[in-house]
Amino acid sequence: MKVYNTYTKRLEDFTPREAGKVSMYVCGMTPYDSMHLGHARAFLVYDMMRRYLEWRGFEVTHIQNVTDVDDKIIRRAHELGVSPCALAERFTAESLEDCDALGIVRAHHYPRVTEHIPEIIDLIQRLLDKGFAYVTPSGSVYFRVRAFDRYGQLSGRDVEDLTDAQARIEADPEKEFRGDFALWKAAKPGEPAWDSPWSQGRPGWHIECSAMSTKYLGAGFDIHGGAIELLFPHHENELAQTEAAADVHPCIRYWLHCGIVTINGQKMSKSLGNFLTVKEALAIAPRNVWRMLLMMTDYRTPVDFSTPDRTGSPQEIARRAVMAKLVPARSAWERVQIAVQRADELIRETGKSGNGETVNTPLTQAVRQRFIEAMDNDFGTPAALAVVFDLIGEMNKVIAQVEERRDDTLLAALAGARATVKELLGVLGFSFEEAVTRRADLAPQLIDLLIRVRQRARQEKQYALADYVRSELAALGVVLEDRKDGTTWRQKT
Repeated sequence: MKVYNTYTKRLEDFTPREAGKVSMYVCGMTPYDSMHLGHARAFLVYDMMRRYLEWRGFEVTHIQNVTDVDDKIIRRAHELGVSPCALAERFTAESLEDCDALGIVRAHHYPRVTEHIPEIIDLIQRLLDKGFAYVTPSGSVYFRVRAFDRYGQLSGRDVEDLTDAQARIEADPEKEFRGDFALWKAAKPGEPAWDSPWSQGRPGWHIECSAMSTKYLGAGFDIHGGAIELLFPHHENELAQTEAAADVHPCIRYWLHCGIVTINGQKMSKSLGNFLTVKEALAIAPRNVWRMLLMMTDYRTPVDFSTPDRTGSPQEIARRAVMAKLVPARSAWERVQIAVQRADELIRETGKSGNGETVNTPLTQAVRQRFIEAMDNDFGTPAALAVVFDLIGEMNKVIAQVEERRDDTLLAALAGARATVKELLGVLGFSFEEAVTRRADLAPQLIDLLIRVRQRARQEKQYALADYVRSELAALGVVLEDRKDGTTWRQKT
């Protein structure tokens, strides 16, 4: 099995620290708002990796942190007039519900920053004792970038370029060097704060992951995952402080990074407004369709949703772009469901169970081996899906033969193919409890179309028509909300 290690920038044989066991830490959520598709893509990627590793017989320990105190949380809480703690609690719960709705297996632990302040303080003190950190007059603590010789090793960029970028991110006249980064931030009025030897304050962003990953997995653990956008500064800084404190090199055996989600080439983000929340996405299509869409692209490659129609708000443009790219994924998943459902019907009609030795036919054994070869090549889901669809093609041929004559040999082959399709897609996280719901999936698209018709009517001063569209949608339980950046809709509760 080979994986692409961002640290070495090459494919490497995957050899865990301990035979038969895999330790995996994934950078998780900063719960200041609802999850969107960009976040979901990353969590689905590492869900796929964990599932495959477990299917291959590894015992996986999966840790995913929760950054429940952060500048973004504090700003958002002030905007909403709530406490940062209450805001973080609300969106942590919502994000976990979204992950459940997407069929993502929960991590074994979700350590929170606010529950690990003692471990963070202890790690900072070790860095101070070794000369890798210093305390400013105001009581903040910074990491000395120039004291760590390997700084820049992960991102592979020139140290001066890196430190210039870091200086823009964390400007502070008290820093010894412009590229130093915060380990502990002295409290400002109105911010959450904890006692420490240096000041009342709170942890910097990067130190939390070093403290929590090493607490649960120890230094030198196997896999560190996250989106490629975290490569710098977050993961670069995390690596530096972990290795400096623990005297372990490398502190992580394999750094695995997934690509981001973009809309017309721009990163999907709350700040740009070009996003779909997970809840909005699941109202458009069921979770298997989204998983199909994302697994059809190599995990390290960005997923771009594009549309030539750039009219309307960033969110309206994002929705149109997403709709266009969903078409092949929706068709692919329906092809799976139709074949499996027809096979189920034929097997049920004949009283065959499809269990036992019928699964291990020469065809299914060959398919399973090709699937493993695809996935063992850096979790190659596009190639793995191609193998499964080849099997579905063969299964459809057998279905046609069984419909002509109910032969036991053919039924055994059909049962084996059906079971293998379910097994292998299950390894990738697909589930088969959802029925084909083309009509239900189409409803959000039709609502968006009516919104555009209404918008065109208003532009052309056909106000009676615009009002008619709004009132008819309201009668169906669809509430339109006109905002400065466009019109959104929700179902009446």
